[in-house]
Amino acid sequence: MVHAAEDGVAPVSAPDWAEVYAAHAHHLMRLATMLVGRDDAADLVAEGVNRAMRSGSRSGVLEPRAYLTRIVVNTATDE
Repeated sequence: MVHAAEDGVAPVSAPDWAEVYAAHAHHLMRLATMLVGRDDAADLVAEGVNRAMRSGSRSGVLEPRAYLTRIVVNTATDE
């Protein structure tokens, strides 16, 4: 439940990450395909999203698409 802040402005609720993934999966797969090729793209996206879900910093994310994009790119360069 989201409660109004003391100053009368309602805080932005945390994104539903399943919905975020569903909304951006096509973008992430296209990106991953460009980075590592079609055969490894799904594994890269899965690893990147897994890292994102394990991260403790998800609650402050204002741009979920950019956040997931950066993690997928970082995951590709880490391997």
